[in-house]
Amino acid sequence: MSQIWKRPGIRKARERFGKFGKNENGAVAIIVSVALPAMLLMAGGAADYARFLAARSKLQAAVDSATLATYAYFNKNGSITQADLRRYFDHHLKASLDSRLEQLLAIKEKRIHLDRTDRHLQVSVVADFPTTFIRLAGLDSMSIGVKSAAKAAIGRTEVALVLDTTGSMQGRKMRELKRAAAKFLDTIHARLPDDPNAFKVAIVPFAEYVNVGRKYRHASWIKVDPDVTARKSVRYKHCPGKWVCHKRKWRTWKHCWWEGNPDSPNRRRKCTWKSGWKCVKSEYVKTGKCYWTTWNPSAKIRWEGCVGSREYPLNLKDEGYGGEKVPGVMNHPRRPSHPVTHYDGWYVNERNKCGTPLTPLTSLKDNLRRLKQKIRALKADGYTYIPSGLVWGWRVLSPGKPFDQGSSDSDVRKIIVLMTDGANTRAPDRRGDRLYRDHQEHNVAYANRMLTELCNNIKATNPATGKRNADIITITFEVRNRTIKSLLQGCSTLGSYDVKSGQLEKVFEKIATDLVDLHLTE
Repeated sequence: MSQIWKRPGIRKARERFGKFGKNENGAVAIIVSVALPAMLLMAGGAADYARFLAARSKLQAAVDSATLATYAYFNKNGSITQADLRRYFDHHLKASLDSRLEQLLAIKEKRIHLDRTDRHLQVSVVADFPTTFIRLAGLDSMSIGVKSAAKAAIGRTEVALVLDTTGSMQGRKMRELKRAAAKFLDTIHARLPDDPNAFKVAIVPFAEYVNVGRKYRHASWIKVDPDVTARKSVRYKHCPGKWVCHKRKWRTWKHCWWEGNPDSPNRRRKCTWKSGWKCVKSEYVKTGKCYWTTWNPSAKIRWEGCVGSREYPLNLKDEGYGGEKVPGVMNHPRRPSHPVTHYDGWYVNERNKCGTPLTPLTSLKDNLRRLKQKIRALKADGYTYIPSGLVWGWRVLSPGKPFDQGSSDSDVRKIIVLMTDGANTRAPDRRGDRLYRDHQEHNVAYANRMLTELCNNIKATNPATGKRNADIITITFEVRNRTIKSLLQGCSTLGSYDVKSGQLEKVFEKIATDLVDLHLTE
């Protein structure tokens, strides 16, 4: 180490700095005394500017928060005055500011401009921020100016109301549902601008089937058999006679019957005791000769708009319509093993519950008057197969077939609101002569399994958008079945409601309010 200091270059440098340290003429002190205030002012100015930037960032965050809160308040109270709006903003701005920063800032100007037509809120705030070090240079404060704005998002929400219209909804419950659905529409249209892309709604009534409407009979995604008049010729042996009673006794017996719709969860068996003379010994007595006769029944076999299921797994998906088509359900079922023109293949004495009471679905619309007309037209009939309604709620929101009216924009939020008053009582037929198209089977466990799988498919991420295919809200209306309640709670992504009589209207209004708030804050 000592050898380094002996090198010629290092030795000369040491000698030079040594002489500088012994210099006593005062030139260095003068330079330092002149430059030191400027150096301190520059260092202090940098510190003041750093404090200024931090204060501006905090003020911007507080103004943004107060602007969003004020805009949300305006959406809930459209008739609010400018003075009340300003007071509401001031209150939230004060609550959002840090207490120490609030004491330092001197707000000089606040401008709040609300365009009620375009529903656009603009805010600007100017404040003075006190300095510390650069006050020595005569600058006591620095001005901070921030701006913020909030505006309704347009074209971002599509909703499918999937409504149970089975026979158990007859009477009081159907009247309550109509009022609740109308309130849902009124709440949305009262709080959003009258823009065709702002908030679109579809209505999907369901029982064991869904009626898509007869106008789609020749659509590329559906297969419907031709309407026919089916005739049979049945020959049977008839032996005329009558029953004759030879002995009677006084008897007491139990008479029982069922009250309520066969699909209702509140259906109850009632009994009473009766007394009277009952025949205890009878005999069938022939009164004429036996003969052969022919019965010629006929029935109108027609399509009234209802659709059944494709074969698994396409019955739970929204794809593949170019391959297997959606089967149209005729008002009488037919054995697929028979040709269409072979009318003996029709079950003439059996009917599918798909008549005129099942109201056709309404694809996505923004017209309040037409949507409310569809609500008023709802009728109750049939049995319950919830996946039938849920899958078509998904399909009406789809940007592709069958309806092509849903938006393909990844920013558009798609939501299904599912309401039912009962558990599954029907399932797709899997017998060889039915092939899924009809929903006449009574396998409740299978129907529940289809419901769970369908919910998972809808909640799955769509690769095209990076979001769920749709969010789901479920409502059980006077449902006692714990299994279906649990399934629908697990199906939902934005909330599940268990509603009693008299509460349905309030729940639909709350859902509409929440959806509008979600729509506006996206």
